[in-house]
Amino acid sequence: MRPRVLFEAGFETGEGPVWDARLACLHCVDSTNPALWTFNADGTVLDRIALPQCIGFAVLTNDPNRLVVGLEDGLYILDRKGRSLEKRLDPEPGVTSNRINDGVVDHDGSLVFGTLHRSYTEPDGAMYHLSVSGDLTQFDSGYIVSNGPFPHPDGQRFLVANSEIHEVYVFDRQPDGKFGNKRLFCDWQVGWGIPDGIVCDTEGGVWIGSWGGAALFRFHENGRLDQRIAFPVSQVTKAAFGGPGLSELYVTTASRDRDRKVETLAGALFGISTGFTGIPAGHVQAFQP
Repeated sequence: MRPRVLFEAGFETGEGPVWDARLACLHCVDSTNPALWTFNADGTVLDRIALPQCIGFAVLTNDPNRLVVGLEDGLYILDRKGRSLEKRLDPEPGVTSNRINDGVVDHDGSLVFGTLHRSYTEPDGAMYHLSVSGDLTQFDSGYIVSNGPFPHPDGQRFLVANSEIHEVYVFDRQPDGKFGNKRLFCDWQVGWGIPDGIVCDTEGGVWIGSWGGAALFRFHENGRLDQRIAFPVSQVTKAAFGGPGLSELYVTTASRDRDRKVETLAGALFGISTGFTGIPAGHVQAFQP
């Protein structure tokens, strides 16, 4: 499993790849040079929409032209055709020291996302669950940088990274739909870099990007390390399965604080043929017209 370059995007902070099977395209974001990028399966660029604030994530809705995006101060509907934004919810009103970071659609169409502390120094970030009906609940706190939320394919567990302290958690689903029994998912070693985005394959494997570790890691569902895929760049952020049969793994990277004369591929979009397949991306059910 050797990563190959699909597009030398030069992302400052590439993040949040998500495959839309309806259009056979990949969306991803540049968090700090804020934009939504859209690619064909082969990595050719279809579109780039510049955004007015840092963006943590973009996820699908029932309308392929409308995405829910997490900007600095709240959740918005992004109309790709009209290139317009409509604010729908601020999860932390009046809190200017935080911003929204990574997010994902859960199996039932609810949205799970987190916040981070802008200076990366205080554990003021939290994890949130937006139900199908639009009810917002905070289910965990104490994050300097929350990252990588992703539902396990068994439907019983949910994974989250507390990046700056090098911890990855697993939660159990409770009968009321909330998350509980928080515990460490794996023994993440500091020497591996900072755990970033998370995605699961259909066999229950958990793939975690490593910021500063120049690698993408796969763990068995029990938290045991399975393999490490080396990258020619140091900041590997997040992966998503896509392409025909959801068999291609798309991986975003970042060039922030890197010398691109030295690390020439920093911020590129990569592809890997892994032999594994992924789970179809969900569609947010809140905020439907």
